[in-house]
Amino acid sequence: MKKLLLLLLLILIGCSGTEPRTDGPYKEYYKNGQLKQEVTYKNNVKEGPFVYYYSDGDREEGTYKNNVIEGPSVYYFSDGSREERTYKNNVREGPSVYYYSDGSREERTYKNNVREGPYVYYYSVGDREEGTYKNNVIEGPFVYYYSDGSREEGTYKNGVRSF
Repeated sequence: MKKLLLLLLLILIGCSGTEPRTDGPYKEYYKNGQLKQEVTYKNNVKEGPFVYYYSDGDREEGTYKNNVIEGPSVYYFSDGSREERTYKNNVREGPSVYYYSDGSREERTYKNNVREGPYVYYYSVGDREEGTYKNNVIEGPFVYYYSDGSREEGTYKNGVRSF
């Protein structure tokens, strides 16, 4: 009898995960009652649109394909900024546009979840900067274009800019 009760207890524990084992929409909440995520399950895997609500006020919207985040996603920051990203196999990969709350924006590329390659930063005052990310840090030569048509060239070393 004790073995049977132990077996039943183990089965109940194994079936009591926080995510559903069914199809259809699913909502999860933080302990304080705030919504944490909205996802849809199909054949017991995440499939279709999702929204994650982070405890700091940030929010991300995207799409699951066969339990993997895939394709375009938008991440909304609590300060009013947002980033339009692309995912491949749960990893940021490809073009991204980051819109800052001051009206500036940066176009950049991710490779394996790391900023890598050329970027263009458009300042809200009309200036523009073009350079390169290497392993998530701006590195090497850049060109700064002023809104009056003039330009300056300089170099980033370890993320520090010098003209």
